[in-house]
Amino acid sequence: MRIVLSGPRPSDFSYTTSTLDRAITLVGGLAVGMRLSGLQRDVLSLYRQCLRQAQKKPNSVRSHFRDFARGEFRRHAGVDKKDFAAIEYLLRKGQRQLDILSAPGITNVMV
Repeated sequence: MRIVLSGPRPSDFSYTTSTLDRAITLVGGLAVGMRLSGLQRDVLSLYRQCLRQAQKKPNSVRSHFRDFARGEFRRHAGVDKKDFAAIEYLLRKGQRQLDILSAPGITNVMV
């Protein structure tokens, strides 16, 4: 089953239900349609940016980038929701990693 997220932006992507389930789990298990805090929105936004960048990589290594991003988010999914300093640190670290991995010269990532 595929769900297409529609909206006013031309950069909409379709996601599988399992991707949405993972994204929901990553923002504290909140159901779609519930209000998210600013940090939760930032985490979900970074996750989406990672998936979008993975789509820009060659087909042969696209799954490596996607798996790397999913693994990093899962690895830190247990961070306490009230530990704002840790979450903000991980967001900055994730954004730096995304900037590095988005470079055209980066052609593969090992998980």
